[in-house]
Amino acid sequence: SSIIGARAVVRPKAKDDWTVVPNLWGAIIGRPGVMKSPALSEVMKPLHRLEKDGRELWQAAHDAWELDCKVAGMADDAKEKSAKGLAVKDPAAARALLQPTDTPPEPTMRRYVVNDATVEKLADLLTTNQWGVLVYRDEMHGLLCSMDKQGQEGARGFYLTGYDGNQGHAVDRIGRGESYVPRVCLAMLGGIQPGKVQSYVRDAVAGGAGDDGLLQRLGLTVWPDIERDFVYVDRWPDTLARQTAWAVFERLNQLQPADDNSAAEWRFSPDAQAIFEEWMVPFENEIRGEELHPALVSHLSKYRKLIPALALIFALVDTPGSDSVIHENELVRALAWGDYLRSHAERLYAAAVMPETAGAAALLA
Repeated sequence: SSIIGARAVVRPKAKDDWTVVPNLWGAIIGRPGVMKSPALSEVMKPLHRLEKDGRELWQAAHDAWELDCKVAGMADDAKEKSAKGLAVKDPAAARALLQPTDTPPEPTMRRYVVNDATVEKLADLLTTNQWGVLVYRDEMHGLLCSMDKQGQEGARGFYLTGYDGNQGHAVDRIGRGESYVPRVCLAMLGGIQPGKVQSYVRDAVAGGAGDDGLLQRLGLTVWPDIERDFVYVDRWPDTLARQTAWAVFERLNQLQPADDNSAAEWRFSPDAQAIFEEWMVPFENEIRGEELHPALVSHLSKYRKLIPALALIFALVDTPGSDSVIHENELVRALAWGDYLRSHAERLYAAAVMPETAGAAALLA
């Protein structure tokens, strides 16, 4: 999701210009010690590898650029000395010599992962990485707490804008001037503990500070069960599967937008379009009803983006040569993912919707 960013988008309706950017937010919920960090670390390895390779290429290009700047500077010094001798005899020639030497622009490094950055720095990074980056926090609670502090309302708004993936954002600060990001595109991933996430869920349920849609944007959130019986496993990694996955990351890393300012547009095939309409009508009717809790409705409403985004990602992974058409297989897989993720969302919101009984259980014990 983060590698694709805003380079490719999907238009879920056949004739409408409604556009979905496939940048997604997700989190793993689990108590300390359930191996959240090793799991997250493993899936982050391809991105870290791409960032390492990109940093090495940038360093070589930057070293060459610095040498070019030094050579240009020495050439300017030599021209200035020559111009001094011509200043009286031939002023026009001296003026020509004093014209600055053109130097290539400073190379910029493509960033893949941002761990800890202020909004101002994040905005700077997005001006040179206009198609998006991943915000990754092993413990997401720290990021959420930082946005809850007084005076950080702008940071929270910036992240909320980043979920859409196609909105511009201007940051004006005294001493820093203005920086305008034409496209704020952020994917997000991290881990969080049940007790800490439940406080945010309760805020969302009660209409407090957490009821601004930030939590509801974490559509790829999972809260898995932990097996009570430990099974000891010691086997060699599946090298072929790892190489296959890495090849997908490498290919998506080379994905090109339509042009410097526009994303490549994908649409559903006629069969997939019919399936999408068949899903969307009852889905919209359900979230407009009275049966679901309003907080869960707010979460599920983000599936309007989640389902098309997943379908586009699956198409880019499995059928990249389909002439920008998403077929029914990819959409059906996205809908199956939606059912799976909904079960976890219901568990997440049930933790706050249901009465708090932990204290009563402790007293009873």
